[in-house]
Amino acid sequence: MTDDLPKTDLSLLSREVQDAEAALPSNLSDYWLDLISRDLEYLDDDSDDAPHTIGGPMYLILKILMHRAGTDQMEISDEELYRYFVAYQLEVGLEIVSRRTEVKAEPATLETIFTDRDVTIQRGESPYA
Repeated sequence: MTDDLPKTDLSLLSREVQDAEAALPSNLSDYWLDLISRDLEYLDDDSDDAPHTIGGPMYLILKILMHRAGTDQMEISDEELYRYFVAYQLEVGLEIVSRRTEVKAEPATLETIFTDRDVTIQRGESPYA
């Protein structure tokens, strides 16, 4: 990740990622994967100096959660939302490793994301593509 990536443009993200399936880390383009990963690096940064926003990850997480709940409205506690952010950050990291190394991790699906799932990891060609 580099800090020379542009600020996350939420209007562009919402135009390009219109459904929950597209919000899964395995379905994000390299461009969005890098931006979202960079934004998630500041998840625990409470300072006003954090150069990026969590708006992009928030949009993607809520897209998935609302799809899974089958509703356009839901209540989530701060603690629960934080857990979703951490879980999404882990999935983004797994996807980056899968794309850029010989180690391949089974990607999350709409059914398995945000669950305490076992992740199958393999070296070499991905059987998950």
